[in-house]
Amino acid sequence: QPGPSLRAHDLAVALAGHRRAKRWSRSGGAMLETNTDNRQVSPAVGDDLVPPARDVGSAFLVDCFAVLDFEATCGSKAGEFEPQEVIELPIVLVCPQKRVVVAEFRTYVRPLFRPELTEFCTELTGIRQSQVDEAPAWPEAFAQAQAWLDAHLAAEGFRHCVFVTCGDWDLQTMLVNQCALSQQRIPDRFRQWWNVKSLFRNITHKRGGSMKMMLNELGLPLHGRHHSGLDDSRNIASILIELLRRGLALDQTMLSRSW
Repeated sequence: QPGPSLRAHDLAVALAGHRRAKRWSRSGGAMLETNTDNRQVSPAVGDDLVPPARDVGSAFLVDCFAVLDFEATCGSKAGEFEPQEVIELPIVLVCPQKRVVVAEFRTYVRPLFRPELTEFCTELTGIRQSQVDEAPAWPEAFAQAQAWLDAHLAAEGFRHCVFVTCGDWDLQTMLVNQCALSQQRIPDRFRQWWNVKSLFRNITHKRGGSMKMMLNELGLPLHGRHHSGLDDSRNIASILIELLRRGLALDQTMLSRSW
């Protein structure tokens, strides 16, 4: 567990950023989970290494999807636990050509403003206090995630990747707020994504509701623990792969954005 001097420094940095309010790579061919619960700082990642998905008419040249589902600090009542901070950052890479998961990443994240998890939060997410106590703070965790993403996309030869989420909260609200707290700019690639609920509606002509509802509608099992960020990302990836099997075609009009 980090010492009090480190906590005080991190909190001071985060407080300095409280006044102010997506990125790409290539992937490995086998299923892989990479845990980064260490405190090693990853190298800085430049925004021009691999470009965002390109527009060609109304279609996108996309050869990889990065499924993401944050978990954040919370209490039992809406709005009682502010500011919320990310405590789990997972990414699941999907190859649309092969319709398979090709790599996975997860790091827990140490909250700074309210470092003690509520009992409700632990029961909901399964994340233990010891896991966040030993995890990197957001700036380091975010750098690690981006370095991992770039390395895996480069290894597989993917050039055009787009994030996929379940709803718009993760990248439209939570990432914006978290980067504001940490006084960081949001990389451009995190500013556009596909909401799997919209993709579900495109194929089934039914409203995309909860993740569980979409799994049931598509005849897919729920794997793992609901509200585990990594397990939810795996289940969202399963929904995405099934939609691709059913003939999902993507274009820029279906993108959500936070420009």
